[in-house]
Amino acid sequence: MKKTILSLLLALFTSFSAFAMDVSITHAAFKGEEEHYIEFYFYFVASTLTQIQVDSINSQGSVEVTTLLKQNGKIVKLEKFNLKSPLAMTSPNFLEMRRYAMDNGVYDVEIQLKDNNKLTNVATYKSIVQVDFPTDLLRQSDITLLSRYQADSSDNKYVKNGYFLEPLPFQYYDRNFANLLFYNELYNTDKSIKEDFLLSYSIENTEGVANKKAVIIGHKRKKMGNVIPNLVSMDISKLESGNYRLVVTIRNRNNDLLSQKDVYFQRNNPFLNAVLDSIPTDALDKEFVGKLDPKALRFALKSIAMNVTEEETSTLNTIIMKGDSMAERRFLFSFFARKNPNMPEQAYEEYMMVARAADRLYKNGFGYGFESDRGRIYMRHGQPSDVVSVENEMNAPPYEVWVYNTIEKTKQTNVKFLFYNPNLVANGYLLLHSTCRGEVNNPRWKRELYKSVPNELIGNNVDGTEVQNNYNRRAEQVFNDN
Repeated sequence: MKKTILSLLLALFTSFSAFAMDVSITHAAFKGEEEHYIEFYFYFVASTLTQIQVDSINSQGSVEVTTLLKQNGKIVKLEKFNLKSPLAMTSPNFLEMRRYAMDNGVYDVEIQLKDNNKLTNVATYKSIVQVDFPTDLLRQSDITLLSRYQADSSDNKYVKNGYFLEPLPFQYYDRNFANLLFYNELYNTDKSIKEDFLLSYSIENTEGVANKKAVIIGHKRKKMGNVIPNLVSMDISKLESGNYRLVVTIRNRNNDLLSQKDVYFQRNNPFLNAVLDSIPTDALDKEFVGKLDPKALRFALKSIAMNVTEEETSTLNTIIMKGDSMAERRFLFSFFARKNPNMPEQAYEEYMMVARAADRLYKNGFGYGFESDRGRIYMRHGQPSDVVSVENEMNAPPYEVWVYNTIEKTKQTNVKFLFYNPNLVANGYLLLHSTCRGEVNNPRWKRELYKSVPNELIGNNVDGTEVQNNYNRRAEQVFNDN
């Protein structure tokens, strides 16, 4: 698929349109059973078409499209048609696809677009299209970059091989895209290769000739066939901003290159390596942090305190103490942008669901619930796999044992935490002992738990760790058996 920058003639509008026509046109050639065809995909930014009021609420834009396909200077295909934007109050963008049956050959393409409601608002598109699908030779269709796809068995013109395929406008991935989706077709592998083959797809950095290199690579082992649809999703969440080329290749078992197709695209991932001072103020105003009031902002900052690095802890404390709302927003946004640079607001909402639950469960009157020991562990490691609460053991304060089957951060299994409530206040549990790396590990935890019965402590007060093992001293059994 190729895309050519449109040449635009700008006029000042007295109507709803304030910009020159903004339209993306891409194309892809495919092999058909009876005839080959070229598909053209039009994506219009409706707000750049002059909108005419249709009724008291809705308006609509209209554009005339003239498509010319020439071969050796002669017109072999001509179509003129009109498109209307959706009838709506907000001028939603819209997509159109046109399909033309074409013989093998090279064609000059010229597409002229004219705003029916403002004749000086025009654009042109020029390109060259090759249709090259010999009967028995190995070929690939052009690559179609996709915004999305979904299973669909209807006869919709956007459906191929059981999937609705929505082309990607402008061959541009902003930060909201975590995946690159593409579709193409492989032809005559049964006649040309006659064996299973390797399909590879890679993303190459094209910033400078010397720097061309594959930054993401994938492979699929394919069985030979007449027509093989190829729908692929590639993770680009960690792909930096820049210009790239997607390359799809076919190789035999000897690793000989048999076929290659490529398409260029741009990636904008501004928050991939979010640094506090690098995030512009105007960008923050448009993000979720720009909508937080001081109370919600403080709640969020306090909730992430147990999950920031040691170096960031002093910075966060200083920011909270100073009360600089812009600095607070910048720090908070940076934290969640690092978690999910494509959708930081989603990462924030998911985290806040846990923070609100921890605050509700463990609030004790001395701060937010997630600032208590149990709340902190809950925020850091999630909900425990099992909890055993003991509230009525003689000569011992209430205590709880939390068990985690696995803890991802430390790569440990069967991890345990013991909390106790020595002051007998509501939700006043403190972490006494844990087997988790980086947390309190107290060899004398049993002596602390049963210090109200000193005559049952074993050893001296300096290095003794044990207590008498009797019916009323169940903590060790509860801790070890769970």
